[in-house]
Formats: sequence, C-alpha cells, structure tokens
Amino acid sequence: MQWRKRGSDKVTREWPMGEEEMKRREGRERRLGSSCRWSQLITHALATPPPLPPLSPPPPSPN
Repeated sequence: MQWRKRGSDKVTREWPMGEEEMKRREGRERRLGSSCRWSQLITHALATPPPLPPLSPPPPSPN
C-alpha cells in the first residue's frame, strides 16, 4: 500500500483507513475541541490491543 506523502506520511501510514478519513476525523476533533484528548485515547488504544477472549470457558470447579 502506498500513501500520498503530504508531510505527515508517518501518521498516515499508521492508520489503515487512509488520509481522507484522517482529515475527516481531524475536522471532527477540531469542531469538538477535544483533539488532544481524543488523540491520546486513540494512541492508547493502538498501543494496547484489546485482550483476546478465552478460546473456551474455564472448566467448572468441582464442589
């Protein structure tokens, strides 16, 4: 996959949705006025993948 370089190629490459969606998100964040907090949430979510669900339920403990 190749992204258009526009000064922020590093950031764009990390986002699979691509540059146009990035711009839409950035505009939304600016309107909400929570760009800083929102980007921190996104960075945290990317840095910590969600825990995988257990493949099988734990065996019931014998009473």
